[in-house]
Amino acid sequence: MTKQDHKKAARQYQIEERRRQVAIMVTQSYTEVEIATKLGVDNTTISKDIKALKLISDGSCLGWACLNI
Repeated sequence: MTKQDHKKAARQYQIEERRRQVAIMVTQSYTEVEIATKLGVDNTTISKDIKALKLISDGSCLGWACLNI
């Protein structure tokens, strides 16, 4: 693997991990603003994460393909 491949894989892992945390917090009734604050990201990031999680849940999008949402 090249250095660029390692960076891409690390970024993909970071997104997946954040989305796992978002999914948990959504089930605990946190708002998007609260989730964003807790995770230290912008509200739009959380909004995109939730959209991606819904697409994955619906079967409209398969895991890696949803990373670019």
